[in-house]
Amino acid sequence: MYRSRAGRLRPRRRLGPGSLLPPLFADLRGLPPTLTQAGGREILRDDSTRLYEKLQAAGVPAVLQTWPDMWHVFQMFPLKAAGEAMDQMARYLELLR
Repeated sequence: MYRSRAGRLRPRRRLGPGSLLPPLFADLRGLPPTLTQAGGREILRDDSTRLYEKLQAAGVPAVLQTWPDMWHVFQMFPLKAAGEAMDQMARYLELLR
């Protein structure tokens, strides 16, 4: 690690194409159960799907929920689908108790 000019810690090398320490190139073994939510029109939907698949391959209990017609961080908007997604998240967390 090194400090960039802006004072942020940065890795010494890139692990994947155009990105610093992307989780898709990481060893995910040992992570806790993971819920991933993505919109059907999500710019990162394919990455979310690949992350879910990689979590499963690493033996991590994982759930992927896709919300049709929604976009990146749709949960932050005052929409019915956002409320439903947050309810699903709360139910998932309750199951982990």
